[in-house]
Amino acid sequence: MKAADSDGGGTLDLDEFISLVIRVNIAILQAKLVAAFKAIDTDGSGYIVASEIGAAMKTLGYNLTEDQTKQLVQAADADGDGKMSMEEFVRIMLA
Repeated sequence: MKAADSDGGGTLDLDEFISLVIRVNIAILQAKLVAAFKAIDTDGSGYIVASEIGAAMKTLGYNLTEDQTKQLVQAADADGDGKMSMEEFVRIMLA
């Protein structure tokens, strides 16, 4: 609470409360995205490739073609290395 009390008044005003709620929600979302990334990155390489996307989607009941999974990776692959990093995954999930 003390960290959220930006004016040091001993209580949270509405703006401070809203700021706190936003920070907490962002932290929760980031944790969920990291967990999702790690679940999809089955080989633990730190990158998601098309085959891992395909396997993850299949567990969700979606049967994507190889081209479709490659397109999903390409949509997020900002550096063009053919795989999706954690940063690229988070960016595309928040877009």
